Amino acid sequence: MAIDLIKKYAVSDSMEIFKNIEYYPKPVKTFYSGISVEQVNNLLGTQHSESDIQKAFDSLGFDYEIVNSQKTIISLAESLLGKKYKWGASIKNDAPELFDCGSFTSYVFSRAGIVLPRITVDQYLYGIEISETNLQKGDLIFSNTGETKHPIHFASKEFLPGTKIEAGVDHVGIYFGDNKILHATEFNDLGVVIEDLDKSERFKNITGYRRYFSADENRFVVKIQDERLDLINISGKFEMKDLDLIEEIGRVLSYDLITPQQINITDFKPEINKEYYFNNKIRNTLAEIGFSEVITYSFVDAGNIKPEKPLSEDKNYIRANLIDGMKKSLEHNVKYADLLNLDCIQAFEIGKVFNADYTETLILSLGVKNKSGIKKPKASDLLKNSIQKVSEILESEINVTINDLDEVLEINLSEIYKNISPKTSYDRLPEPKDIVFKTISSYPFITRDIAVWIPSDQNVSILVEIIKKHAGILLVNEPRCFDVYQKDNRTSYAYRMVFQSYEKTLTDDTANSVMENIYNDVKAKEWEIR
Repeated sequence: MAIDLIKKYAVSDSMEIFKNIEYYPKPVKTFYSGISVEQVNNLLGTQHSESDIQKAFDSLGFDYEIVNSQKTIISLAESLLGKKYKWGASIKNDAPELFDCGSFTSYVFSRAGIVLPRITVDQYLYGIEISETNLQKGDLIFSNTGETKHPIHFASKEFLPGTKIEAGVDHVGIYFGDNKILHATEFNDLGVVIEDLDKSERFKNITGYRRYFSADENRFVVKIQDERLDLINISGKFEMKDLDLIEEIGRVLSYDLITPQQINITDFKPEINKEYYFNNKIRNTLAEIGFSEVITYSFVDAGNIKPEKPLSEDKNYIRANLIDGMKKSLEHNVKYADLLNLDCIQAFEIGKVFNADYTETLILSLGVKNKSGIKKPKASDLLKNSIQKVSEILESEINVTINDLDEVLEINLSEIYKNISPKTSYDRLPEPKDIVFKTISSYPFITRDIAVWIPSDQNVSILVEIIKKHAGILLVNEPRCFDVYQKDNRTSYAYRMVFQSYEKTLTDDTANSVMENIYNDVKAKEWEIR
């Protein structure tokens, strides 16, 4: 008909009509959202009245009504008795003619100004838990039917993805009072029915009771304009669009009207996360004794667990230990020990490893590697000291074998934490230290050593000043004394220098020129260079 009208009234010699490019057999229905006055004020920290919110909606051009949530839910649910059942029914397209249990409760509640998740298990987590004795009209009752025709959910899908529900949930209904339950059911092709709760086949195994409103609560039910895509649940997944609606109210009524509110927290007792508490204690203690924290890749080139979509060809498995990453980290960083003014690299990592049965274990990995030619301090002694410190923190004896070849070990923190009582308060955090950061040069560094015999009655600081004078800005760190040897009335001091430029790659000639100037000054002092 539309094409015929176009041909009749809009035709011209240059016009061509092609096939249609868009087709909407089922127009999407209006999206409903809603809020209460209490909800607005709790989130914004305001004291807006019902009339204030009406003014905001009027200025936005929203179509709305104010309803009693409980009465609306009961009335609308009862009016839908006899509607047919369709598993996976869409609220946008199938309602109010076809429902499954989750779309039925979600549809009814939306018309009462309460936006619920679409899936039953998410509705279960979204509500406030109540007991059977506190049930009131409009509360939801959840069950595990035990049937396998459709999925029984043991974890949240969209609201809190991954959150476990041990009892399992696959069905929901609206409590109607007087032992009555109103729900949409596939059982015996009943559709939307009202039954005695204690006789319903679908509620033989009840897993929980949830509430979403106050009995005397009035709510704004808002029809969102099609063009306000920011307020509409476009994706089909659960989004808390009532919060976006409150944001609109705050914006229209002016955020400037929001005044600071005093929050009474005198009775607040925070729950101490045991894992977080002890992890940080370990971090601080190991840092105090010279260890640096590393964070290695969770994805590796070999293992037992391979994700469906690996990050890259050379990292297509999930790690089963921290040791491999620690070894690579030590090998890499020991090359820069001189630049860091260190004789050895001490590192630790706290992270999860993934077992063959897809469970996770929290591991502490410790590693020590001496620079080539350095024998002391012994890596094994440093590891033993660090283990002792960790044992004191955890108040648990840690039994691990230190391999003299690798000097790398792992401690199973998950196992230890199981037997440690939770703490009731956090320790006072250490005072922050004054830390100065500087840019790292992208050019390679060069090392040089010098050993000088100095009369015992002369101060070695003179030698240090000579080195600093001639090295100038090329000297990365303070010259480091790595050996002292005394004989007769002389003392031999050996210093290592690290040269590096921020502008270019240094050559041996440059370093040799600096050393030659240092030698000349030392000889002028009549000191002997070893």
